[in-house]
Parts: sequence; C-alpha cells; structure tokens
Amino acid sequence: MVIFTPPRKLRRRRGEKGHALLLALLVLVITTTGALLVSSTLLLRMREVREEMVALRLTALADAAVAEALAQLSRGGGLRGGERSFGGGRITSEVIASRGRSRSLLIEAHYAAKVRRIQVEVLLTLHGPRVVSWRPLAA
Repeated sequence: MVIFTPPRKLRRRRGEKGHALLLALLVLVITTTGALLVSSTLLLRMREVREEMVALRLTALADAAVAEALAQLSRGGGLRGGERSFGGGRITSEVIASRGRSRSLLIEAHYAAKVRRIQVEVLLTLHGPRVVSWRPLAA
C-alpha cells in the first residue's frame, strides 16, 4: 500500500486552519452589503420615476382640460363644466368669474389619488379665446 503525502509546500501550517472560511465569509458579507445597497438605490429610483410619471400625467390631464374648455368657449356656447373621465383620470372645468369678455376658469385634474388645480384667465376675442394667464393652485 502506497501512502500519499503532499509535498511540504502544500501542507497546511498549524496556524492557518479556518482562514479560508473566514475569508469566504468576509467576501460574502461584502458582496451582500453591496447588493443591498444597489437594490435600495434602484428601488428609490423606481419610486421617483413613478412619482414623476404621475406628475406628468396630471400635467397632461390639466392641459387637456384647458384645451377642452377653450374649444367650448370658442364655439360660443359657454363652458359646460362638470367632472368627466378622461385619459385614465378625471378632469373638471368651471367658470369661477366672468367680467365682460374675460373669464376665469378653475381646472382640476385627478389621477392616482393626486390632484392638480390650475386657474386660467381667458380673454374672449373675435378670433377665439386667448389665454392671458395660467397659474397653479395649491391642491
């Protein structure tokens, strides 16, 4: 029977027991910490993108409500107002003040439990309604 004995260079020295395991655990902890950091950063960015998407949708809905109100005013029949579904959300438009040829409109856009309110000042001219001012209101 032949007994294999590793060469002297490959034999473990007495004080090195467990060093490879300790090193592997250290690498595992560092890798896990890095993965957690990357995933939390990605989750934060995804939340920001989602909020930005909702804000963009609200802006588009409010602009659509203004365009619809201007179209109604240009036909000369006044503003029908009221709340209605539009583009996955709800829009509301109403005349809150009327002085001669000037109209003050309140526009609301609702989407994903958020609201965007704007006030639009419109001047009725011979060539159709013209937006004089547009300002956001606190929701």
